[in-house]
Amino acid sequence: MSVPQLGRSALLRQIPYLRGLDETTLDALARAARTQHYPAGAVILVEGDPCPGLWVVESGRVKASLLSPSGREHILAIYGPGDVINELSAFDGASSPVTLQTLVETHLAVISCPVFQKLLDEHPEVVREAVKQLARHSRQLVATIADLSLRTVTARLAGLLLDSAAQSHDAIMTRSQMAARLGTVREVVSRALRDLERLGLIRIERERIILLKPHALAQLAERE
Repeated sequence: MSVPQLGRSALLRQIPYLRGLDETTLDALARAARTQHYPAGAVILVEGDPCPGLWVVESGRVKASLLSPSGREHILAIYGPGDVINELSAFDGASSPVTLQTLVETHLAVISCPVFQKLLDEHPEVVREAVKQLARHSRQLVATIADLSLRTVTARLAGLLLDSAAQSHDAIMTRSQMAARLGTVREVVSRALRDLERLGLIRIERERIILLKPHALAQLAERE
């Protein structure tokens, strides 16, 4: 299923550094993009693969993760409609630093590296805005490192549960997926969930987690 031209132009205009492009340039970029379809669970890019271009999620969800030689996974981000993925490789043309896999059936708009690089050469204003965007991503990375280093798993789990509820994810995260997001192991997540339940902050019903006291969870996430 391909996104109509008008819809794809609107999709690209959501990207902060493309927002200032004139309609003619943006429409030409939208026409140059190609839709790729993937079923749920498809590995669409492996760490070290060459850059295929800039990808924008038209529909579905994609996770970006790192895998250790032993197979342990750390999920860096989950992307949904309107989100941009593979930005770093699209800007420098280097290989992918992460592995990308679909969580549900997904459609991606792909702007090839040559097309994207030509856009950067011809529109320095895009480069200026992109630098700001990448700077924000760098700050988020520093915050993530601090989060992993300085906060307890229980506090990080409280924040993850709140973020997931705020984003209204239709898929329920398993304990293994939570562990991958938090940079820990399943057993530690299970203990942290029991601690939150014992404190009366959540209730676990089979695999469903009900947030009983979101405000208290937020305080826990910020305090520790």
